[in-house]
Amino acid sequence: MTITTEDGNRQNMFATEPKMYITPEDKMEHEQETYAQRAEKLNGRAAMLGFVAAVVSYLVTGKLFFKQIAHRYLNRVLDKINESRY
Repeated sequence: MTITTEDGNRQNMFATEPKMYITPEDKMEHEQETYAQRAEKLNGRAAMLGFVAAVVSYLVTGKLFFKQIAHRYLNRVLDKINESRY
């Protein structure tokens, strides 16, 4: 347990967290990546895919992705508002 003392001499007890790493020897023995390394690679690959999709979308339509979405849904909302007025 880890005990910390705050202002006013109040003490808080926290459980000691286990170390979340693999030693270099274990990594060499098992030849595996850690969870964090795999997650970072996947996150980077997803970001690159999203960026390429956004560039292709812009080249094809000439509009940014969020303008396309906003244009599509705002027109539907405005049409319904206009229909309800008449």
